[in-house]
Amino acid sequence: MKKATILLLLGLALAMSGCIPSAVHQFYTEDDLVFDPNILGAWGEDGVETTFFEQADSLTYLISLEDESGRASFEGHLFKLNGVLLLDLTPDFDELQMNETYKQFLLPVHSLYRVEQTEPDFAINMLDYQWLTQELKKQPAPLEFFEVEGRAFITSPTEQMQAFLLTALDNPDAFTHDPMVLHRIKR
Repeated sequence: MKKATILLLLGLALAMSGCIPSAVHQFYTEDDLVFDPNILGAWGEDGVETTFFEQADSLTYLISLEDESGRASFEGHLFKLNGVLLLDLTPDFDELQMNETYKQFLLPVHSLYRVEQTEPDFAINMLDYQWLTQELKKQPAPLEFFEVEGRAFITSPTEQMQAFLLTALDNPDAFTHDPMVLHRIKR
């Protein structure tokens, strides 16, 4: 898999391209959370990037991406909404190798992915940014948001986002059409 695909998959493009839908609040409630041990372990392709899913606690994953340029860490939560498996990712600020004062200026945004399968491969589709921004421009807007340098950040509370997502789950344009697929790496 190309480096750009893996980076996009795990949200590093948040800072680089602004193409990943971002929310200030999490997309899940505690009652929605599920745990799937099938995604624990190493994923990707040997010699390129490796994505590690580790269990942080009973319902939280620590997800890290490692390549020749370094490591990026995320916290992930799997949850079900109307029977659909979804993944909420947010940067793991505890793992950032930078000054604590600088970290105070960063916003831990959430990104959303639809999980298409967890075995034998891990396949996900991202919430489609173009579709979402078109929806946000409708009057009245279905979600509260603000824009910074042309990038939309959803500020609606979780319950409002979930009500919106319940209609989006049935819309074939709401999520990207070409799933990102990671293959299990045997170590």
